[in-house]
Amino acid sequence: MQWTVEQARRVILDLARPITGLPYTGNSQDYRAGQCLKNDLQLESVQVMDLAARVNAYFHIMETSPENYLLSSDAVDDWAQKCVKARSQQSGQITFFTSGTTDEARTVTHQQAFADREVNFLREHFGNLSCIIPLVPAASIYGYLYTIALPQAAGAPVCFPSEVQWNQLSENALIVGTPFTWSHLMRSMPGLNIRSKGVCSTAPLPNPLYASLLSRGLSLTEVYGATETGGVGLRKAPNTAFELFPYWTFQDAATLIDSDTGHAFSLMDKISTVDDRHFTILHRKDQKLKIAGKLLDLEQLRNKILQLDNIKQCRLSAKRQSDRLLLAAEVELTQDSTEGRAEFRRALRAQLLPAERPAEIHFCS
Repeated sequence: MQWTVEQARRVILDLARPITGLPYTGNSQDYRAGQCLKNDLQLESVQVMDLAARVNAYFHIMETSPENYLLSSDAVDDWAQKCVKARSQQSGQITFFTSGTTDEARTVTHQQAFADREVNFLREHFGNLSCIIPLVPAASIYGYLYTIALPQAAGAPVCFPSEVQWNQLSENALIVGTPFTWSHLMRSMPGLNIRSKGVCSTAPLPNPLYASLLSRGLSLTEVYGATETGGVGLRKAPNTAFELFPYWTFQDAATLIDSDTGHAFSLMDKISTVDDRHFTILHRKDQKLKIAGKLLDLEQLRNKILQLDNIKQCRLSAKRQSDRLLLAAEVELTQDSTEGRAEFRRALRAQLLPAERPAEIHFCS
């Protein structure tokens, strides 16, 4: 993997999103050259240091020469150039941040060869590609594999959604999305057929949404995986089993074996094996849920809401509405009133992230 300044800039700016709170929009202008961390991203000094720690970890910069020290500059492109230089000096490992919950994230470090192996498999699986359209940011392992490494390996340019003429897409264009972004794309373009290639990962793709996307002419691959394992299996149709990537085997229904290294990996999900190469997913072992693209621990979120003023009790649940999973809350106020309910809604907007806010609120009087 030979990094470019443009690729490193994208990763840096996407690593900044958890700090700035700005969502991924797919606007190419978000990645323009010449930006400064303080003037353009509006980062304060402590936030710049936080971002530097993330970038250092991702690119393993601290293992390279001192001239790659990030905090000597405020320019995003200076950081990007140092990242590229660092990768030329130390290319053995790359570190990704897990989605975790909305309040925390862990790091997972992989050998570069581990990622390269998957990219080589993906290049063969998808065949000839004319361009790759990212509906996801680049910094996660999914974003890196499909929107940084695969475009380079396949010789296909990245074309941001803001640059796409959707009704003129080539059948060899590859759209990289999640269940949340695919659902948004469907609602944005009612009736439009997209006769290109697509990939979906990071959360289970609801079967009705999968079927609807296929009916639009899309050739869609759903990939099951995790930050710890990368891609594990794929399928090409709803209501079917996933097939393991060729270098994985099952030790049992809870453990994968890397056939190249012999290393064992524990799965985060409860699965059911169909045979030695195929499996279905039952549910997450930790019972966390993906809401609007964010992994939420409902018990942690409930405790967070209970810390708000005037809250006596709160119960959270998730419900599926069409192709989306929505968060619902039953709330009992200590002192119930119209103004108290309005104040509770204001507190949710002020103190919770968008994905944490219940779409439906039922007050128990």
